[in-house]
Amino acid sequence: MVHQPLRVKGAASRLLHNWVGPFKVAKLLGHKQYDLQHVDRNSVTQQTVSNMHTAPDEMYEGEYEERVNRMSTLAKGAPPPHLKDDDMVIVETGNGLYPAQIGQTLEDGTVLIYFWNGQQGKFKVRSAIYPAYLEPSATKLKEVYTYLPNAAQEVRPIWNIVPTDSIVGLGFTTESKGGKQYLPKATQQMMEQYMKKDKSDKKK
Repeated sequence: MVHQPLRVKGAASRLLHNWVGPFKVAKLLGHKQYDLQHVDRNSVTQQTVSNMHTAPDEMYEGEYEERVNRMSTLAKGAPPPHLKDDDMVIVETGNGLYPAQIGQTLEDGTVLIYFWNGQQGKFKVRSAIYPAYLEPSATKLKEVYTYLPNAAQEVRPIWNIVPTDSIVGLGFTTESKGGKQYLPKATQQMMEQYMKKDKSDKKK
């Protein structure tokens, strides 16, 4: 396992899981420094012993080796885009495509993201988009979409950790119009083509 503290807005670090992995040792680089390869992905990271910890026990004998072998036999797609903290991206979720902002790229090949959405939680490719937050109410947390979160909302951004292969296309910068943020035209066109192709594939 590799130590990498998560940086989630408003969340106490002691409540977050600060280890990612598991990894296998791919190569000894020098004194106490290794190339480590994630057992479920092709991601490789260089780490020193001081930043490493023994992985949890296997659920059954040979589990990790089986996962490494399964990963190595998967067809390799295009490499993930070059991602930087604060980049805007489009993420494919189980409920469709949504804009999000990169909060942190992790050593295991995953990314911490903060979701954006359309007004009233209805995302449309050519409509304004807003950062998404949770707001306490009398009975439950409700989603709100605003550029100016209040104190209660600001510490509750809607976030998730996703694999890089769930990110569609490259990073981008939003366009500002009339005080609102929009997807740039190139991203709008990419999304419309992607959704059209996805719809066509589902009909086959």
